Amino acid sequence: MHNTLPPKSKGQREPAPFKGFIEYDLTEQERRDLKQREFDLAIANTVLTNLVQSEYRVSLGFDFYNSTFTCSISHKDPKHANAGWVLVGRGSEPLKALKQACYKHYDVFAEVWHNARAMTRAELDD
Repeated sequence: MHNTLPPKSKGQREPAPFKGFIEYDLTEQERRDLKQREFDLAIANTVLTNLVQSEYRVSLGFDFYNSTFTCSISHKDPKHANAGWVLVGRGSEPLKALKQACYKHYDVFAEVWHNARAMTRAELDD
């Protein structure tokens, strides 16, 4: 297997202080759009490779309270605009949680999460 990971950085970085979770529920139109998109293992592999190479941390888990799988994405570089924030996707399967998190990251927020903090529901529904 070909190793495509970036070289290890030199020295330790101080992590960014936690700023919070990006709280965002998809609109009905966004849910329909997401559901229609293909997201198989090959696509998931490509997306994960791109995120990791861009210094994002991706983790999968299970939320027992809501009985759903979660995918959390955070940035490791404390100087990055998304550092300190955690973007979460949810789904009935781990792959669907990853799909939703990536949809939010790439399509809804165009990779700039602080945009999510300024969005209002009225702006999103237009």
